[in-house]
Amino acid sequence: MLPAYARGNSRYINSDISDRADVRILPPLSRRIKPPLTSGRTLVEVEGAGICFRWTDAHDSPEVVLEKRKTGDPLADEAMSELLSTSNPSSSSPTPPPSPPPTKHKHDFLALARKQAAASPSGACAALLNSINEPPPFQVDWSSIARGQDFFLRRAPSTSLALLHLSLVGGFSSPGINEVLFGTGYLMNSKPSVVQLRLFETMAMVIACMAHGPATLREGGGGLEAVARVRLLHAFVRRRLLRRMKGWDEEKHGIPINQADMAVTALSFSVNVIFGSEALGCPATAQDMSDYIHLWKLIAHRIGVLPENNPHEDYDTAVAGLESYLLALVKPDESSSRASAAVLSGVADQPPFKLTFQRLSSLSRCCMGDILADALALPPMTAADRIFVAVCKVALRLQSTIADAFPNFFARRGENVILANLEMFLGEKGVAKRFNKTMGGGNDGKPDEKPGGKPDGKPLTRFGGYDDEEREASLKKLEENLKALEERKGKRTFTMLNKALLGIIVVFVVRAGTSAK
Repeated sequence: MLPAYARGNSRYINSDISDRADVRILPPLSRRIKPPLTSGRTLVEVEGAGICFRWTDAHDSPEVVLEKRKTGDPLADEAMSELLSTSNPSSSSPTPPPSPPPTKHKHDFLALARKQAAASPSGACAALLNSINEPPPFQVDWSSIARGQDFFLRRAPSTSLALLHLSLVGGFSSPGINEVLFGTGYLMNSKPSVVQLRLFETMAMVIACMAHGPATLREGGGGLEAVARVRLLHAFVRRRLLRRMKGWDEEKHGIPINQADMAVTALSFSVNVIFGSEALGCPATAQDMSDYIHLWKLIAHRIGVLPENNPHEDYDTAVAGLESYLLALVKPDESSSRASAAVLSGVADQPPFKLTFQRLSSLSRCCMGDILADALALPPMTAADRIFVAVCKVALRLQSTIADAFPNFFARRGENVILANLEMFLGEKGVAKRFNKTMGGGNDGKPDEKPGGKPDGKPLTRFGGYDDEEREASLKKLEENLKALEERKGKRTFTMLNKALLGIIVVFVVRAGTSAK
């Protein structure tokens, strides 16, 4: 029996061995094989993940992947250094420029970068902004970009679940990525409402790239601006972790948010969404897979993945890239189980469905398979969980079937619902406005880059986002919205049942008409 992650994906297991009973319990071949690996003949298993695949020439060896961990984002890092040097000039400077006036909210890195680029057109900030706005070094098919966005939006129920349960929860199986999360305190050591708020902030960038069509990824688009802010924030986090956090093991984990981490994260949001949707009963068509991968090829480039490290050439290359990164980086440990538990606890028992931690864990287990779920210490499925997952699969398959029959309507419907939920939970009108407040640093309108940092090595939890007053206001707004959702739960459930029945009737009518012809 193959892991759920591999079942149905011929790229993982060739048909001639798909019925072998010992595939799942193979010894950890990946720890015994020494390069060169034989193309097409070597069966490789990722230890602790339950993933097997045939090695091909498209794969990168673990040594090649680990070498990419030594490089960050040179353009963004240089731009951040320029921002910090101009905002906080050294005392030896004879005539330091005046500080910008205080602002109500923490500063906006993108606004500061634009201001600096205007003042110094040949500087690092100008180079970064030009690279983000100029055409990429590959041909962009904008019609394919639009179709990739529509695929995510019209199948929003299954793609969103795959994003949470496989891309995010499964992504914690890499200790190197977890070190950044623990170092910043971004998801750890927080109460569930804070975790939920931060998850919605993370989703906001993805949705900003999916909503409003291809224009969002062109110059001046909301998606491109969101990506630019995240890229600058990554540069700020890299600098702080390396300069201010004691105990960061660069030899072991590489540079924080390095090329390998950024590439595998993009693959998690692209390939894993396709795999997770399939595990939930909603397989994508070849056209959908090709379009969605092309979309993330552009996003990965904009987010700072160097062209030579961008694995999204096509679907097969992207899958081979994900397999290569999993082989080199996936080593679930205690931090992996802590991170996955923090995320699932943050969304458990929340309206409108109020799914328990156990139910959410069963969806994660369905997406990633038993072996990886066991490594993340997720609870095993009960008989009731299996029934719940089966019902979810039927409902999701029904939704995806109807959505594929009426793609334009459901793409716009999914976009409107997702944006409305983000605005409601984040307490702001507009995703871009929230990013202006989230991707910041200091309290006085300029970056806070004082030397030293916390001498006790405790997590640096204020990389940018909110000051205490803003955080409390956002949490209060979130709690009010959750309470309002709870009060409307019964009414919403009745409405959803009506819509489901209507959908079933429509399917039967369409099929009856087809049969009559």
